[in-house]
Amino acid sequence: MQQRDRIAIQQNMRGTFVVNGESSDIFYAPYKTLLEVLREDLDLTGTKHGCELGECGACAVLVDGAPPLSCLVLAVESEGRAMRPCIRCRLRSLIWASRNAATAPPAFC
Repeated sequence: MQQRDRIAIQQNMRGTFVVNGESSDIFYAPYKTLLEVLREDLDLTGTKHGCELGECGACAVLVDGAPPLSCLVLAVESEGRAMRPCIRCRLRSLIWASRNAATAPPAFC
């Protein structure tokens, strides 16, 4: 193994994520948000990029039953917790956006 490969491995964390009842053990960068890990590392693209400011609700997921916005949560905070998409939040945010494009939606769920 080359020195460059060792450095890259040391910068990543190993974690277990439980999404929709399926456990996945992956390596990910500790600075990544939950949204980035879901989409980029776990290839679960159902959770959408929206505003990336926590205003639109498009990235909402249920983590142990609570609906945090995955663009504002570090992945390390959700490691080992039960996650699933929050369809209700996503639908409400899409409806809000179609009617009120100039204003930020209220918090959902």
